[in-house]
Amino acid sequence: MNDQKTFHDFYMEEKNKEEEEKKKKRKRKRKIAWTVAGAILTFFVFMMVVGYIASTNPKLDRPKTTITTLSLTSEEIKASAKTITYDELMRNSKNYVGETIYFKGEVAQVIQGRENNFDIRVYTKSSFSGFLGDDIYVSYKGERILEDDIIELWGTYRGLMSYETIFGAKRTIPQIDSLILEVVQKAGER
Repeated sequence: MNDQKTFHDFYMEEKNKEEEEKKKKRKRKRKIAWTVAGAILTFFVFMMVVGYIASTNPKLDRPKTTITTLSLTSEEIKASAKTITYDELMRNSKNYVGETIYFKGEVAQVIQGRENNFDIRVYTKSSFSGFLGDDIYVSYKGERILEDDIIELWGTYRGLMSYETIFGAKRTIPQIDSLILEVVQKAGER
């Protein structure tokens, strides 16, 4: 009887050891899973913060050009505006600084400043499904506009400006101070 008890005790000890090992393995797996989940969550939060900072505070190299504007009516501004291709504006930028120009496009990004002052990026390249590419940077004061609105704008060309994307690349695009901005089609109406 003593041998059976010893065998039983031995068996129970081994079984308990196996269960403890399984518990330790489960704890290790849970710890690894939580560590990986925490690292992934930290990465996504970091990317969101970087994206937010980049979208609300672009590093702008604004040209130091003083532009004098005259008091013109909307009709006079529209009549005097030049329609210049994006390519021409990028290649011969200095020839158009201070000129009133016209563009039509789709709002790609809205960056709100103080009160009703906005900086917006506008796609001006027309495609079969709307607008995409050839973006311009527009300083605008007026009623709130939304991303994906189709707009027409008449404004004073300031020159090229550069900013850093959220991925660290440097982009250079035309910059315009809006004199007139009209929403042709609201984002929700398409």
